[in-house]
Amino acid sequence: MTQISKHENRPRASLSLNELIREVLSLTETELQSHHIAVRTTLDETIPEVMADRVQLQQVMLNLINNGIEAMTSVDSNSRLLHLKTERDLSQDIVVTVQDSGPGIDPTEYRADL
Repeated sequence: MTQISKHENRPRASLSLNELIREVLSLTETELQSHHIAVRTTLDETIPEVMADRVQLQQVMLNLINNGIEAMTSVDSNSRLLHLKTERDLSQDIVVTVQDSGPGIDPTEYRADL
């Protein structure tokens, strides 16, 4: 018997990552403003569209932005910056970066078992 997950039925379509990022930023604008977070975008307008599930990518971006907001709650409100960037790397892969000015992970609490 073959199981089909609900995700397999979602439509994949050609979409602009930059447009998707702008949409999600628009959706989170009130939240970002209420936490006094400045947003900077560096979006490479030459990257091609990608075949993807729009809803899944929106959810990923929303989660990354919300994680950034949460990470910056302990930072002085004048120092809160969320930077979203799209670019191509040396192998021409598309890279999306979400960077916040939160304190990061305490190295004494983080342990990676390799």
